[in-house]
Amino acid sequence: MKLEDVEKLLKLIEDSDITEFELENEGSNIRIIRQKKKSSFSEDSYAGNLESSLADQYGVLTSGISTSSEVSPATQEAKKSSIGVHEVDCPIVGTFYTKPSPDSETFVKVGDKVSKGDTLCIVEAMKLMNEIAAPVSGTIEEILVEDGSVVEFGEILFTIKT
Repeated sequence: MKLEDVEKLLKLIEDSDITEFELENEGSNIRIIRQKKKSSFSEDSYAGNLESSLADQYGVLTSGISTSSEVSPATQEAKKSSIGVHEVDCPIVGTFYTKPSPDSETFVKVGDKVSKGDTLCIVEAMKLMNEIAAPVSGTIEEILVEDGSVVEFGEILFTIKT
């Protein structure tokens, strides 16, 4: 991986709300985890540790990596889950799609009954289509992301009433 590529990647991550990112490319592996503000150590020390770690591994010097992330109101509301409601969160960073192709029907809509293992959506990451399956059986209560939106690791996509 070229130094310019790593610098571009760091800039993209710095300008986004991504809290965790991992990339494996041409034998190189980069993993970046940004902690939330309520941590046992300061943001400044975390950013410093991340910078020195990247500098040690890749000879990259960075500056001003932001370690905070904003959570959307829809995500905050979904976090307050009630009894009998399961939140389905995104396992990867990518683009959220509600259907397998533009001409197809959506995988699920609000009110649909799903079984454990049924495909709920696709998240495209690095040109790979990753099917997200229902972790539980139940009824789709909410779809919290719009088709074509960029989603991040841990973002809540659906709520399923069990």
